[in-house]
Amino acid sequence: MVCTRETTVFMVRNHHQSHIYDLRRLKPGQTHLYLLCYAWQRYRQLTDNLVEAFGYHTRHLEDDTKAVANKQATQIHNERQQATPRVGELLLLYVDDTLADVTPFGTVRQRAFRIIPEEKLRSTGKLLTEKPVSQIDLRWQAVDKQSGLCTKNLRSLAMALNFESVTTSGKIWLVALQWMKDVFARKQRLAKQPLADIPLRTLPKRLHNFLLRFDQDGKPVGLHGDRYEFWVYRQLRKRLDMGDIYLDDSVQHRHFADDLVSMEAKADALKALDIPWLRQPVDETLDALFAELNSQWRAFDEELRSGKLKHLEFDSDKQTLTWHRPKADKDKLLQQSFYAKLQAHDIADVFRFVNEKSGFLSAMTPLQPRYAKNIADEDSLMAVIFAQAMNHGNFSMAETCDIPYYILEATHQQYLRPASLINANNQISNFIASLPIFPYYFTHVRTSVTHV
Repeated sequence: MVCTRETTVFMVRNHHQSHIYDLRRLKPGQTHLYLLCYAWQRYRQLTDNLVEAFGYHTRHLEDDTKAVANKQATQIHNERQQATPRVGELLLLYVDDTLADVTPFGTVRQRAFRIIPEEKLRSTGKLLTEKPVSQIDLRWQAVDKQSGLCTKNLRSLAMALNFESVTTSGKIWLVALQWMKDVFARKQRLAKQPLADIPLRTLPKRLHNFLLRFDQDGKPVGLHGDRYEFWVYRQLRKRLDMGDIYLDDSVQHRHFADDLVSMEAKADALKALDIPWLRQPVDETLDALFAELNSQWRAFDEELRSGKLKHLEFDSDKQTLTWHRPKADKDKLLQQSFYAKLQAHDIADVFRFVNEKSGFLSAMTPLQPRYAKNIADEDSLMAVIFAQAMNHGNFSMAETCDIPYYILEATHQQYLRPASLINANNQISNFIASLPIFPYYFTHVRTSVTHV
């Protein structure tokens, strides 16, 4: 028997309705199949954890370098602004009528040093004569300082993940990643590799000055290895978010085509859906939809012109439609008057009332029935649920109630888990759906959503 994706989903969903103890009641073959599918599912989830870690560290590094570059750019800008008035005073010395042409330069220099100290004047002159550093240059300088984090946090993750792609743009960066893997496997550095070995189309012209090293004649002689590595990781993260790159052993980052029905099974799948408009020609369906859309536009135009749509305002000069949030004062007053008629009750009383009607606490079964010393009473289950829901903890709850801590801890370990909580929530939901007022509530909610 093959552990397919559908089989895995089915087995994992069934796991939420039972617990590990139930595996002993299954046939050996079914138990082995479940464990195999569960291990495969967990492996894919661990892959997703690695992908999320890769994305997190990449974004964190991008944000840090951007923040450092912005801080440096602001500092340089402020220094230039502060130096400008002082430099202006120095320039005025050249047109000062009180200084004769035969005045010794040493005297003028002393006056200049009184305006700006000598060391400050040297640094200010150097700052104003040098070419301003661009924002992108500061960004790459920040990347150089953070190269250790890139090597420590990102390289191991990128080397461990098996990315795939079917698009040209995605394959370009997978080739670059594979080239880096080969270089690192030989325990070599990217900066020592020949320029001819660099994968094509991974060095845009606009970044040549930042990713390449040049000699005195302006010819490229090498690669900035740390910068190029960061650049490749950044592109992988962006294309992973776009869907150009995916992973086969993943749950959240699989290829989009994996969730589509194959062309061979399309006819059977559409027949099983039993959708009426699929049985008629597409031209007739489009004509009907266009006609319906036209009637809705005409109805909207009529209501807008008659002033019925108070939350919309049309500017005939700018030809723009502005939406204003409608006032809900009446609804608020209606809700306040409705809830004012309800008597206040303790949350524990509400809890017991809901359990009396729906019996949801019966779904809180022990993890290991054979080894459970006794069945947990309702008070212990309620105390544990309250402790976790309000983030108090079992110890704090034991101090405020008459139930010992060891009972609360044992109840928590045995009875509170995702499977039992899901079953309890399902019982409450099914009970609500069976109430006579539920159809009216459902109709009201559906109408409200349609209007929105």
